[in-house]
Amino acid sequence: MLSQHGRQIDLSTTKQKAGVMLFRSNRQMTFANFESRPGNVHARSAAGWFASCRGTVSCEHILVLAGRKGAGKTHLLHATANRIRSNETIHGDITISAGRLAEEVQRATEYDDLPCWSRRFASVDFLAVDDVDDLFCRVEVADFLLEVLRLRLDSRRRTLLSATLTTALDVSCPLNTFLNRQTAVRLI
Repeated sequence: MLSQHGRQIDLSTTKQKAGVMLFRSNRQMTFANFESRPGNVHARSAAGWFASCRGTVSCEHILVLAGRKGAGKTHLLHATANRIRSNETIHGDITISAGRLAEEVQRATEYDDLPCWSRRFASVDFLAVDDVDDLFCRVEVADFLLEVLRLRLDSRRRTLLSATLTTALDVSCPLNTFLNRQTAVRLI
C-alpha cells in the first residue's frame, strides 16, 4: 500500500498503479511469488536469464514480455528489475510505466528539457517500461521512446519492455515495428 494525497493505493493492481509507478520497481513483485503457469515457464526462464546475464556480449539487449492482459507481464517485469539489482554489471536502473513515461515526456516538453530526459533514459544501465503498447497512439511519446531504445541498443544497454498482445495493433507505428524486430517471450 502507498499513501498518496491522503488515500491508500494498492500497488498490487496493475492498472491502478499506472499513474503512481515511480522510477523504481515494486519490491514485492519477485520471482519467488510470480505465479508461473505452465505457459509462462519459458518467459520466466528468459526473464531470469536476462536479469542474471553478465557483460554485454552474450546478452540480449532488449527483451519484450508480450501477452494478454492479466498474464503476469507487469509482475515479471518488476521481478526482473528487482533481480537485476543484484547483477554487479548493472549500476543504475529505471522502472517506469508507459503512463508515467508519457507524463514525464509531456512535462519535459513543457519545460524544454526533453534532451536531458532522453540522455537520462538512454544512459541508465537498465530500463524497464511497462505497457509500451499504450504509447502506440501517442506519437510524441512513442517517438521519444523509440529514439531512446535505439540509443540504448547502440550502447548495448539492457532494456525490458512489456506489451499487451492484441489483434488491432497499428502496424504503421514505428515503435511497434521496432518492437516486432526484438527478442520477445510470450506469457499465456
